[in-house]
Amino acid sequence: PGWWYNAVEYQYPPHLRQGSYEEEGRSINFMKAGITTADRVVTVSPGYAEEIQTYLGGWGMEGMLSNRQPVLNGITNGIDLEEWNPKTDKHLAYNYDIENFEEGKKMNKLALQEELGL
Repeated sequence: PGWWYNAVEYQYPPHLRQGSYEEEGRSINFMKAGITTADRVVTVSPGYAEEIQTYLGGWGMEGMLSNRQPVLNGITNGIDLEEWNPKTDKHLAYNYDIENFEEGKKMNKLALQEELGL
């Protein structure tokens, strides 16, 4: 679609160009292309998602990033220690903790290999 070419600062293919392309300072910004056409844009934190929409953190793309705000969000760094606890995880074949983690990991690896037919 035509709007996509403008989003990535499209230039004609080399055989259709006149003049020196690089010396004119024009190029395709693949980062901008990806952000513009993505269904969802996720950053490393909610704060960073806000920061990149400002001139201080947007590096010239803050306007475009602000326009993508409905699909732009940040995930919190780290993991949920309750949800990702091998001692209580119901999805593991064998639960384990710090006392028996070597045996627990070994048993889970064997169970996974058996499940996958390896």
